[in-house]
Amino acid sequence: MDFQMGSNYESLVDMCSGSLMSQIRTFNEEQLRLLLDQESKLDAMIEQMPQFSTLKSDKEMRLIMCKSLAESNVAMEPKFIQDKENLNQTLREVRGLIAQVKSMEKEVGDDNGPENLETTSALLQSAAQTVEDESERLSDQLQDGDLDVDEFIKEFEKKRVYFHLRKIKAEKLIELSRKPAYDPQTGGSRPYSQPIYPHPASGYRQVGAFMYPTPGYRTSNFM
Repeated sequence: MDFQMGSNYESLVDMCSGSLMSQIRTFNEEQLRLLLDQESKLDAMIEQMPQFSTLKSDKEMRLIMCKSLAESNVAMEPKFIQDKENLNQTLREVRGLIAQVKSMEKEVGDDNGPENLETTSALLQSAAQTVEDESERLSDQLQDGDLDVDEFIKEFEKKRVYFHLRKIKAEKLIELSRKPAYDPQTGGSRPYSQPIYPHPASGYRQVGAFMYPTPGYRTSNFM
């Protein structure tokens, strides 16, 4: 757009120069001498040209556009700063999660086999699903008019970050549980075996390799 406006400006200047020179070529010697002695006459000739009015309007339009753009940038600055801070906060939480996962990976041994990892992963998945349900509830409240937009955005972003952190951690634990464990007797790796739960813990039910909370059972005490 700036390139187009610049091209139009140069074109108008060329038109003004050509039109002005055409008029001056028709002047006699006395008119030319008067034009040299009184520069105001040359200025008056330029201002009377229709192209000059177009140039003036073009300049005013440029100033208005620049002012509008500057005001828009200033108005967006607080939101930009807030979004940047939210992004930095999310990055800090993700880095913290990565550090936790690496620490957990180092601590995994014979006492923390695939069974315990699978159970912990199931709890994390259940907590993530709870947050997902709460996010949907917030959306319903917003649609029903029980929650204003600012409060919805604040709460929704918080819960979505929590949901994704729990989901990533659960997936990482599943990956760890499926890695072959070191067998000190053979010096090699034990193949991954499907964990068996003969007696599920109170408040949980077994589905395949995972333990899931029974309906109505609260998982917050474990998170």
